[in-house]
Amino acid sequence: MKKLLMLGGLLLLTCTAGLRYPLVLDEVAGNDKYSKANALIVFDSTNIELHRDGTNHIRYHKLVQVFNSLGRKDFGEVTFSYITIYDTIKVLYAAVITPARKVIRVPEDNITDMPMPAWEGSKFYIPNLRIVKIVFPELMDGGAIEYVVESINHNPPFDSTFDWWELFETTEPIREKVLRLSLPFDMPLKYRVENGEISHTDTIIKNRKVHTWQKNDVAKVVMEPSMPPLSTVLTKLLFTCTNFWEDYSRRYYRMSEPKLIPDSVLIDKTEDLVQNARTFDDTVRALYEYVNKEVRYVETRLIGKKGGYEPAPVSFTFRNKYGVCRDKAALLVSMLRTAGIKKAYMVLTNPFIEKMAKDMPVVSQFNHAIVAIETDTGYIYLDPTVEGSVEYLMPFEDGKAVLVATKKGEDIAQTPVRPPEVNLADITASGELTLDKTLHQTLLIKGRGLIDLQLRRLVQMMTSEQIKQIFLKGLKEQYPQARIDSIQSSEPKNFSKQMEIKVFITIPDYVLKIGKEWHLTSGRTSSLSFGAQGIWNLEERKYPLFMGIKVATRVRSVLKYSKMLRIKSLPEEFIYDDDSFRAHIRYAGKNGVIENETEIVFKQVQYDPDKYLQVKKCIKKLEEYQGKEVVLVEK
Repeated sequence: MKKLLMLGGLLLLTCTAGLRYPLVLDEVAGNDKYSKANALIVFDSTNIELHRDGTNHIRYHKLVQVFNSLGRKDFGEVTFSYITIYDTIKVLYAAVITPARKVIRVPEDNITDMPMPAWEGSKFYIPNLRIVKIVFPELMDGGAIEYVVESINHNPPFDSTFDWWELFETTEPIREKVLRLSLPFDMPLKYRVENGEISHTDTIIKNRKVHTWQKNDVAKVVMEPSMPPLSTVLTKLLFTCTNFWEDYSRRYYRMSEPKLIPDSVLIDKTEDLVQNARTFDDTVRALYEYVNKEVRYVETRLIGKKGGYEPAPVSFTFRNKYGVCRDKAALLVSMLRTAGIKKAYMVLTNPFIEKMAKDMPVVSQFNHAIVAIETDTGYIYLDPTVEGSVEYLMPFEDGKAVLVATKKGEDIAQTPVRPPEVNLADITASGELTLDKTLHQTLLIKGRGLIDLQLRRLVQMMTSEQIKQIFLKGLKEQYPQARIDSIQSSEPKNFSKQMEIKVFITIPDYVLKIGKEWHLTSGRTSSLSFGAQGIWNLEERKYPLFMGIKVATRVRSVLKYSKMLRIKSLPEEFIYDDDSFRAHIRYAGKNGVIENETEIVFKQVQYDPDKYLQVKKCIKKLEEYQGKEVVLVEK
């Protein structure tokens, strides 16, 4: 017998469902196959019943056995999100299974349905977005959790269509994973499996076609440092009932347009912001910086249909001064249009995916919204969520898949790809070596792109003393006697010029004196910080190395020395250059001055395992090069 309960707006369906695999848990105990796992996903099932108008019922059924505290941490609670204007969530069954195989139903108090806070501890909430959380009590090592949860979609975000993507691998082993899709026989469907294989069968039942994808005995994924996003490298199923990206472009345009209408207060604010603008660029910059700085970005990990597509009304976002990405993008589009830039549009994107197949329009792969302005030479893209950025689009968003939402419909495209120098760390060092073997040096640190943003955030978030200690720690690793005399910085909120940090350094006993020779090590090149982070330490990789951005570092130094010394030897030139990596270090000296120029350029965002090994060898040679010496000799 079933009983319906209401809890805070959450519909609970209690039932007598029992353990899905009562004997499997005993089979798993002591099995060496899972000795390195924190948990085993015994059974993971997703059943989707799709209707012609796009409405659907989705039932999730999962059984997980945990082995240790990490497993309990990862699976001790689960959450589901829903958008009230689209769907709702029912928890049909939730239980903990003890190591003795006793089934303990999860108490009602451990199942909550709550609005999603705009940020941690916030009393403001993301409109229409709610979270259902199940907390499994008394979960012990060797025990298990099981739940059956249903998502009921009564108002699809995009009528008469549906798409989905799902990973069939994860960081824990899977004994059995199944995804089943039932849809009308005449409803179109395209599917694809990437990065592996998944078995597939289909059958016809009462004028409906039922597709079943299944994968058994899946080994855990062993994570590697700086590996690409899991969704781009693990075995993944994608399917869609839409033939063309243009359809989604038009649908998102129709969804967003009613939310972009400004009220009189927003119109007045827009006119005030652009009253002194003389050019197109002035107008765009004024409005971009307002939305970027004055409207708080609420970051959520929920993507695609789980996080919602429809932006809040722009007047709501303007009044409350916060919003998720689509809300900030919508506000900027509305203000641009109000200011006379009529060809401004909403854009769906994913900063981690470079390409999406033209013949597989799976819009739920998108997890972010930005803005596009159409010009005579193409689109200009702007991301108002990267608060404190001088750039309209950050380097990690270069070359990423985008879908511009227009009335006529657009195909899938990519943002422009800029050279590594758009993300430049620019360091200038000027110093003097005195006869008491002390180095007095001034470092001027500037940056572009992400480096500029990091410098601004550093100065805004930390005190001068904290910044001093950060630089001093790195300096003392090579020169324990070093000290930082002072640090100066430019104004981080002045976006009209590059951010600058100036560091004044003194290093006593900088020289190793052997007889009449003064030995100076060439020093650890700051441009090799990527190596210091350990991302090049693996002997080999299964997955590519994902750096996220192309980046360049340029170091120029001038060292003055006494006329009582002369140069005996300088390190030879080092140069390596191919399509993925460039390293060039050059020394020159005359008339009491030693000059050094160092350039390190990572030309790719991602390095496949073979290219990784090639660049790794070069970086090792660079690290060896750092031990080479500049030798001066007394006259």
